[in-house]
Amino acid sequence: MTVNRRMRGVSLAALVSATCAGLLGAGPVRAQTLPPAVRAQVDAGQQLFATTCANCHGSAGKGAIGPALAKRDLSQELIRNTFLNGRVGTPMPPFKDELDPKSQAEIIAYVQWLTSDGRLPDAVISIQGGAGTALAGPSTEPAAVGREKGIPAHGAALFFDPTKLYSCRTCHSYANKGGPIGPDLISVNKTTLAIYQSITRAKMKASGFPPIAIELRDGTRIIGIRSDETDDVLRLFDVSSLPPVKRSVSKSDIKKVSAIEDSGIYDHTALPFSKQDWLDLSAYLGKLDSPARVDTSAVAH
Repeated sequence: MTVNRRMRGVSLAALVSATCAGLLGAGPVRAQTLPPAVRAQVDAGQQLFATTCANCHGSAGKGAIGPALAKRDLSQELIRNTFLNGRVGTPMPPFKDELDPKSQAEIIAYVQWLTSDGRLPDAVISIQGGAGTALAGPSTEPAAVGREKGIPAHGAALFFDPTKLYSCRTCHSYANKGGPIGPDLISVNKTTLAIYQSITRAKMKASGFPPIAIELRDGTRIIGIRSDETDDVLRLFDVSSLPPVKRSVSKSDIKKVSAIEDSGIYDHTALPFSKQDWLDLSAYLGKLDSPARVDTSAVAH
């Protein structure tokens, strides 16, 4: 498989700015003479697709590890059922409990526009039901993060924010909701302070998820996070875009695979979060501990 993108190195800060400019700066969806509310719904869905679906289906639905969606002429019923309920036996997960009904409807509207080669839905799409309630649990009360406080509910909102390419869910999952890279963070048994210390450290590494550079025989260089491999194929999450796209590279096309010691891939400090945002995320992801067992002196001020 040949990837037409050459990279000499990446940093997460550069990825965020470049990707936001490329994916979100392309302008609104072109529309025929239909109600403005229909056009607005499709425009909103375009933004959400980039942060929710593009890691599998590619930018503008051109295909990646998942099938291409553009110009497929799929029915709204099929789009709705697949998006909400997933497809058994495939990597396609259900989104009925991951996004709120408004976001679900916006993505479905955009995918219908995408698959129909630019024909807008006839009317605003509506999704009924209590989707998204699984994310309503975190407390709105402050929780201790060392000597400081974070609000778990705010952290959950940041983690799952569907409007941001750099939200945590782009790569990580929590309670089986979110991205495909790394373990489900609900199983991480760390205190709120330990989480804070980890995600605010620029040189953080992720054991078991090594960043690599693949040099192909045609000169193409791909930088990403190793996923898995077979006798014939090496799979990795290509970080040349956000969300990262999972690619399968034929080993016959590979000239060299190198480990990267200082790639910047795991530098969360490059993300546009405030100190309070990090505290809120730590309060959501971490386990509370008694003050006697926590080294509170390590919290940055």
